[in-house]
Amino acid sequence: MSQTRQEGASVADIVRDAAIEPRFLAAVQVTISRGANSSVVPMDQWHRVRPRSGSHVLIGPRVNGPLAGLLLAAVLPSAAGAVAGAVFASGTLGYALVYAAVSIVGSLLINALIPPPVSPGRATQDDPNHSITGSGNAENRYGVYPTVLGRHQIFPPKTARGYTEGEADNIYFRGRYTFGYGPVALETLRIGTTPITEFEGVELEFLNVDEAETLANLPDLAPLVTAWRQGTEAMSLYPDDVAEDNFSVGLEQDVAVVRTTRDRAVSVTVDVTYQGLVAFDGNNNKQTHSVDVGYRYRRVGDLDWIDAGTETHSGASTANLRFSKTIQLPDEGEYDVEVTRQTEDSEATTVRDDAYLTALRSVQSGSLPSHADIAEVAIRVKASDQLNGQLQDLNGVALQMAPVWNGATWSAPQPVRHPAWIYARSLMGPMLARPIGETRIQIDDLLDWAQQEPHWTCDAVIDQSTTVAEVLDMICATGRARRTLRDLKYSIIRDGGAGPVVQQFSPRNSYGFKGSITFPKEIHGFRVRCLSERLEWQQDEIVAYADGYDASNASEFETLDLRGVVLAKNDATGGNAWRLGRYHLAQAILRPEEFSWSSDLDHLRVNMGDKVRLVHDVPLIGVGSGRISQITSDGSGNLISFTLDEFLSPEAGDYRICLRRGSETELVFRANPPTSYDGIWTVAETVNAAGIKLGDLVSIEEMTQESMEVLITSIQHGEEMQAKLKGVPAAPAVLLADQGAIPPYVPTITTVVPRETLLASAPRIIGSVIEVAADPARVQWVGEVVAQDRFITSSLLAVLLDLESGAEVSRGEVSSNTVTVDLPFVGDYALKIYSRNGAGVLSAAVVEEVSRDAAVVKPDLVQGFGLRVLGDQAHLTWDSLGPVAKHYAIRHLAAGSSGCWNEAVDVERAVVGTSVAVPALAGSYLIKAVGHWGDYSAAPTVILSTIADLVGFNVVQEVALHPDFVGDLDAGLSRTARGLQLLPEGLPPQDSYQATFTSSQITDLSAVMTSRVTAALDWFAFDLGEHWSEWGLWFDVATWSGSEVDPAGLQLQISTTTEDPNDQSAVWTDWAGFLVGDYLARGFRFRVVFTSTSVTTSPVLKALTVTIDVPDRIVEGADIVCPAEGVQVSFDPPFLGKPAIAVDGQGLPVGARSVRTAGNASGFHQQFLDDLGQGVACTFDYIAKGYGRLQ
Repeated sequence: MSQTRQEGASVADIVRDAAIEPRFLAAVQVTISRGANSSVVPMDQWHRVRPRSGSHVLIGPRVNGPLAGLLLAAVLPSAAGAVAGAVFASGTLGYALVYAAVSIVGSLLINALIPPPVSPGRATQDDPNHSITGSGNAENRYGVYPTVLGRHQIFPPKTARGYTEGEADNIYFRGRYTFGYGPVALETLRIGTTPITEFEGVELEFLNVDEAETLANLPDLAPLVTAWRQGTEAMSLYPDDVAEDNFSVGLEQDVAVVRTTRDRAVSVTVDVTYQGLVAFDGNNNKQTHSVDVGYRYRRVGDLDWIDAGTETHSGASTANLRFSKTIQLPDEGEYDVEVTRQTEDSEATTVRDDAYLTALRSVQSGSLPSHADIAEVAIRVKASDQLNGQLQDLNGVALQMAPVWNGATWSAPQPVRHPAWIYARSLMGPMLARPIGETRIQIDDLLDWAQQEPHWTCDAVIDQSTTVAEVLDMICATGRARRTLRDLKYSIIRDGGAGPVVQQFSPRNSYGFKGSITFPKEIHGFRVRCLSERLEWQQDEIVAYADGYDASNASEFETLDLRGVVLAKNDATGGNAWRLGRYHLAQAILRPEEFSWSSDLDHLRVNMGDKVRLVHDVPLIGVGSGRISQITSDGSGNLISFTLDEFLSPEAGDYRICLRRGSETELVFRANPPTSYDGIWTVAETVNAAGIKLGDLVSIEEMTQESMEVLITSIQHGEEMQAKLKGVPAAPAVLLADQGAIPPYVPTITTVVPRETLLASAPRIIGSVIEVAADPARVQWVGEVVAQDRFITSSLLAVLLDLESGAEVSRGEVSSNTVTVDLPFVGDYALKIYSRNGAGVLSAAVVEEVSRDAAVVKPDLVQGFGLRVLGDQAHLTWDSLGPVAKHYAIRHLAAGSSGCWNEAVDVERAVVGTSVAVPALAGSYLIKAVGHWGDYSAAPTVILSTIADLVGFNVVQEVALHPDFVGDLDAGLSRTARGLQLLPEGLPPQDSYQATFTSSQITDLSAVMTSRVTAALDWFAFDLGEHWSEWGLWFDVATWSGSEVDPAGLQLQISTTTEDPNDQSAVWTDWAGFLVGDYLARGFRFRVVFTSTSVTTSPVLKALTVTIDVPDRIVEGADIVCPAEGVQVSFDPPFLGKPAIAVDGQGLPVGARSVRTAGNASGFHQQFLDDLGQGVACTFDYIAKGYGRLQ
């Protein structure tokens, strides 16, 4: 920087206008020169000296003290060359242009006696937990066991994969985790953020966890702990090596599913899970339903299977049910396991029994070992309604237990946080392959550290491969110390800036002195980062201000990361984080220089961290310069004296000569000044004159000595008992920087915590509807749900519960704001919706009660119902109602019968499509659509068949069961003047009433034949609680004509036999719902099942007629060869009765005639005779018309 000033300004004015920062004024030197003469202006004369016109004023760094002339390089961590070049090129304060780019924290790592802590291993400062044990229970296979230092939260890694098991309707999870090298004690134990004592069904077992300390912190834990084990005791909650393989393979009837165990299996447990196992009756009441599942196994490679038995799984729940089957294997090995569903797959909408093979757990030979020095916990916890899958977020605050030295003996293990005892444990503990004995540790140094500075703490978790040196460095840095070896023993260096001087170094016992200065950028304070327990062990910041700065005027900050420093939940102030921040800030400001020198035997008294006195040469002032005009050397070629072209006559003293030998390197030596006006300089040491020539440039500096106190930061031993030492200014004021009141700690989050670790808030339901969805048709709750923390929430979880029982019906993940949940059955539900963050942790739930009403899903009336008769088939067609209808039911009401749907008989119960061919009958056809949950259209659509009684059918039997209704009556049925009546009020109270009338009439067709059976029912129902006086008009009472009375119902059932029905040993088919159609049978019997779901609703059967029709049958024959004696023609099968027969002979003589004898239902004998009565050979055609087929 160059500028011109008017004459009259003082040096003080000129310096002030140069805008030099006040903290650098003490190191500023002002030189005034004019022509060849120059002089330095002392600071106390700046306000008195006024440079004359033509003078050159040079403001620059003082060329004494640590700057040691041109031998001192300005060293910057990343810009050393640039800074040094700026200083030496301009000779001004040019360094002020570049120092702002220098990191103070980086300088401390290079130069400080005690540098800030850094993370061991590969942990980075962007990781607030610095470890894989900081956010979830990792499966760290082939990793290292963690080590808790001091007191710290840990998510213990898994020592076994964990598995689930079923017990009744509940699912339990078993797991095993490690807190690392023990012993340890626990201060908290949680799942997520919830104390483990608040979960149901928890059992714990600890290994090498201190019982007394843990229960002192967690007294409520005692009832949950099954055992406190020590050393290598086996753990019983998770003793074996269990490997679980998960599947989701559907099981179908008689379709074997085969899966293979793990190797070394000695037993295997098979899980079969049902997404509900229940049957619903006609009133949607849950009934027990069962499914049989068979198991077999064989060793891999064998051909023969070994039966492991059949299990019957029973349930009456819509929630997921899991059944486990354990198979003890004969020998250790790898086995195939076969699982087969034996019960028929149900297609009914009233049954839920879909089965899945969901897991295979192989118990492998060899129990899991327990290690003497490893702390573990085994857990069994109820997973149903509490956990989502495996346990992934078990965590706790662990306390390191270690012995403490009292000056004479070691104590029993106790909770420790001071870095002195953590340092000792890290050298002597089991985490090292070869622990160090106490004889190799300077134990008393650690005791002094702990007693003199008891406030230091070290809290961390080491769970990555790292070196002992890195861990020890981190531990020491948390207590303002540095590791070292003293007398070949492990020890520490503490800052001795205020300690005694142990040695002195001067040019008499040292050589090769060099100095460097790190020009720091302007700094007003450190943002100190450390972990905060109040912020759930996330990173937080506090500010340590430099002297003279606070929140009102500080603007220049750097970030100081402190690994191993934790602000505990009870810390009211910034504590050690603030102390270390102030200490390192003071180091940066008060210890910017570093010195190095070499020494011989005198260095042996010095150790790292000791304070020494350093006396060294420094240039005081430049005397002048000139070029060599005369040289004198001796016979050995050594330089004796020289003369310059510029006369210089300084006072007697110590002078340094810097001689530039042409283009070669600079030569530096001492010389005595001229004693007369001859200008001859006499060389004071041996200097080779080779290469020195006339005209070489020489500069001359006057030398002096300076003394300072220095802390030894490095001792590099060389050969022949020599060593190179490094040090920094002692600056005792550094140790006073952390004195005084510590500011209070107010938690703030200044680093963005990864979203996946934040707990989301409960979502919010904006609106919802109940609707019927298509393809496939189903009833759904559809809602718009908004995540309150959209940057944290990764998905929504919807859980549907049965409101009455609390059983889980379904659950599913949702990634959009529209949540759709199927409501499978009529009833009331509780719908819980959670927000899930990226780590899988669920928020609190928003709950909405949801009801599904049966009316919601009733399909509409069927439209476009049409009829077309072709022969004996009626072709029915209708318009589709779309996916709302699962199928269609068709009934027939006989001509002349009264009533509607309830009085009609079934023709087809489940037609998929929009057309069907059924038997053509006179009367009415009725159709209803059936929904996916068994709900019918509110009313049938009716079409009348106007055709007359069908030609070609012959009524064989007409069975009228009324009016006497002869047969067996169940309790509750009574023959009354109205007909056969069910009176529920006479039965014990129950949800539904049922009684059966079994007719004693048996219809025998005398032979097995195909016949068409139709029926006509006339029945109604009414409310027994009503009175005629309340009915008003007849047509106001819908139940009087009965047709759509939902609480009541009648079903006609049929059973047939192909044997003689009058024989007591005849085998009959099972009773089945009656359908109009063709039956192959000889005997028929009928019964009626009455039902009512109300004690006051009474169904009455007035009349029931069953008609058995046999269709016409024609049998023909052509060109039958008839010999003279005649031929027998047989009907196969025979007709039910003798048919009408017509015969036409061919090639007969004139007068011939036909003679037919022995005609019956089975056939006839045919012969042709001439006019003489003799048999004639010929051919003939015939046709026989009758009905029925005897089987």
